[in-house]
Amino acid sequence: MDSNADGKGDTCDEDYDGDGVGDSADVCPRNGKISKTSFFAGIPIKLDKREQTPLWDYIDETELVQRLNSGPGFLLSRDSFTSFEFTGTFFVDATVDNDYFGLVYNYYSNRKFMVAGWKKSNDAPYWTPNRPEYETQGGMQIRVFDSNSGPSGRDFKMALWNSNNVTQNQAKTLWKDPKQTGWEHRTSYRWNLQYSAVSKCSRIRIHSGSRTLVDSGCQCNPSTSGPIHGGKLGLYVFSQPMVIFSGMKYKCLDDTQQNGMSQCSLQQQ
Repeated sequence: MDSNADGKGDTCDEDYDGDGVGDSADVCPRNGKISKTSFFAGIPIKLDKREQTPLWDYIDETELVQRLNSGPGFLLSRDSFTSFEFTGTFFVDATVDNDYFGLVYNYYSNRKFMVAGWKKSNDAPYWTPNRPEYETQGGMQIRVFDSNSGPSGRDFKMALWNSNNVTQNQAKTLWKDPKQTGWEHRTSYRWNLQYSAVSKCSRIRIHSGSRTLVDSGCQCNPSTSGPIHGGKLGLYVFSQPMVIFSGMKYKCLDDTQQNGMSQCSLQQQ
């Protein structure tokens, strides 16, 4: 039966992709392979073999703690996306250090991905003393990686660290917060990251209570080089211990939502 004459049977109206999860509860109602948010059996990616490996401790499938002052690394979902919205809460349960954490997305390989990294405050160059061009600034930054060397090279690590486009054949900074708004210890921050594969645009927002601290607006990467526009998403740390990622939820964006983002109308919401 097709009560509303939309070309789909009534059963499909309630579960479009036939995965056994009703559309109202399904995070990707048109993708039968993804029905809920889960980081169980997540994929750890170590980005510097010479440094301490991040220690990802599971609380449940939507909450993890990275406990160590480690080298750079990711924890990836098993699911892959083209266009998505990813939300959750950051909390640093410590009173020390001022380094990076954030989100990775469009992960295709350890050479090709995008990362939204948040730094508490300005810092000295990493591995390159007295080279001010390699300094990093506080605040949120979106970077596009298309690395020739991958994690084996020193320039790769410096590209993760510094805020400027000074490492050739590694990455480019797509956007950095002009206000350089950093995070604070033992403070909850709600994040909202959106990406549209149609427009190749990203947008990240950070909220503290009712205040919006960071809003990148629509930042687009139309180049055909760089990451493939789609891939895995996940969590990112670099030298910051006791980062809690909680209340996480990802969902697929449908065509209407992607078109809205391509026009940057989501900035008004």
